[in-house]
Amino acid sequence: MVTRLLLALSLAVIGAALGGLIGAAGVARGEGLAGGAKVALGLVAGASLGLVFGALVAWRASPGRRRALLIPAGPVALVLVGLGAWGWVEATRAPSDLPEAYAGLPVFTLSLIREPEADPVLARRATLDAPAREWRVELPDGRLCRGTLRASVQARVGEAARAVLPPPTPLPAPCETGFPERLSWRLEGAAPEAGEISLAPACLSALPGLSLLAGLVASGSTLAESGARCD
Repeated sequence: MVTRLLLALSLAVIGAALGGLIGAAGVARGEGLAGGAKVALGLVAGASLGLVFGALVAWRASPGRRRALLIPAGPVALVLVGLGAWGWVEATRAPSDLPEAYAGLPVFTLSLIREPEADPVLARRATLDAPAREWRVELPDGRLCRGTLRASVQARVGEAARAVLPPPTPLPAPCETGFPERLSWRLEGAAPEAGEISLAPACLSALPGLSLLAGLVASGSTLAESGARCD
């Protein structure tokens, strides 16, 4: 009985890992927490299939075949559980940087805003708030997740923002607001220091670098590697 249970659980763990990898392969750049949901769905589906398959094998295979399968599957599953536990601890420990790490970095507040018609699945708003050293993501179900904006992310996003913000005035016609996906910005020491710009395809073509900046804002929660607190 013990061998059967260990084999079924080992195959469930291996299935979860494979499902997570498949889910991660389907995540597009910039999906942030929505991409995490895809990975979680892959984990659950893989674990379920692995458990069903493992139970069938464990209860129908001969004792010798069960032991032969458990010899490689058991250690692999144990390693995967260890890696998963380590990753969970790293993701939830919410590391932060020393105050001096932020010295001299660009100071900005950038928000990627999506109306439901832009994409009903992705986050409604993703914000990188350098003055507060915080990222915030508003999910489609209304929950708000937040975490620490790391200095390395602030530096990377600030460099991308310098390349495209503030935009030329007057704005190119395709960049006027009205498109269901927009980028709002506030830059310390810039003129003008605040505004909002459309992310319509024609505007992205007119302002090279804007697409990169929007993608960094959307994926800031993932880049920060600081854990999330959701309510």
